[in-house]
Amino acid sequence: MLTSPDFLDDNERQHIYNVAPAEGSRPLSLFRDQFSEEMAYPGIFMGQKRPDDKQRLASVYYSEICKSELRLSDRRAAMCIENIFFKAKKLQMKLLLGQSQIAL
Repeated sequence: MLTSPDFLDDNERQHIYNVAPAEGSRPLSLFRDQFSEEMAYPGIFMGQKRPDDKQRLASVYYSEICKSELRLSDRRAAMCIENIFFKAKKLQMKLLLGQSQIAL
């Protein structure tokens, strides 16, 4: 049973399972977790990671990666609404973070 112990009798408390795999740790930011998008959408990326900038001939901005993935003839990325919102939110956060650093 996955309920609060307040709702159980004393003889039922032994059947409670406490699940806390990341207890005591803090969640990672979208910018620090390098493979957050690939892990969140395995149906789109099929367990493959994007190449790093070190593996590319020229450095590529995240906005260019988003445009490329959404315009591909393989429509998996463009058909997933949650993925589009994820990309939009991450782009907005990158722009705000970059502009706030320039202002400082």
